[in-house]
Amino acid sequence: MGVMLDSSALIGLFEADNRVRQALRASLENHDDGSTPKTHAVVIGELRTGVLAAESDSLAESRRRPVLDTALTLDIETVEADDTTTFAQITLSTKRSLGQNDRWICAAAIRTRSTLVTQDAAMAEQLARYFNTLDLLDAVERYVKICLIPRNPEQPATGLRPPFDIDALTDDVETMLTNVSPTDAEVLRTRFGLDQGAPRTIGQVSEQLDMTPAHAARIERRAIAKLRSLGY
Repeated sequence: MGVMLDSSALIGLFEADNRVRQALRASLENHDDGSTPKTHAVVIGELRTGVLAAESDSLAESRRRPVLDTALTLDIETVEADDTTTFAQITLSTKRSLGQNDRWICAAAIRTRSTLVTQDAAMAEQLARYFNTLDLLDAVERYVKICLIPRNPEQPATGLRPPFDIDALTDDVETMLTNVSPTDAEVLRTRFGLDQGAPRTIGQVSEQLDMTPAHAARIERRAIAKLRSLGY
């Protein structure tokens, strides 16, 4: 699997505490598939802005410049303007709890099947909490892991999300679907491809289950609202 670094992870490579650097490098080695780690275009922008802001402080600039130079040597991944489905799914499922840049880099990690390595505990916790929601059932099939490198060097690096297991997630979703009626569960199962098929449009669901598209859409909205009210 590949590795996607966000700005906090890149900065971690140059932290003053050597143990942080060692933990981050060890994490990169553990997740390395021989490819060059990737970062996202917004990370380059963040780091460049930081260098420009520090130009009046030579000491601050000397700390930031190597981070930017390193970022520019990595493979750069972007989510194309006409291919923002994953970004939209993250935005919906995290209820805008994540910053704009965090959502872009996370979308890029999903699209490239990369482990997202970060030191941002808040971002990692948000993603670990929301990646099992129905909004991300399609995207999560391409997702691998979030690896948090804590800023406290005494804490070990943590893979907050284990390597993706479609069977385990399907079992979890089936357990979740016991909270709705059999009809509602069947609509969701068909809609999101949990019946061993591919995800389907509402029109395809209605045709397969012999109901009108409007009826199928109402059932889907009702079932998802019920599951969300229960904390899913």
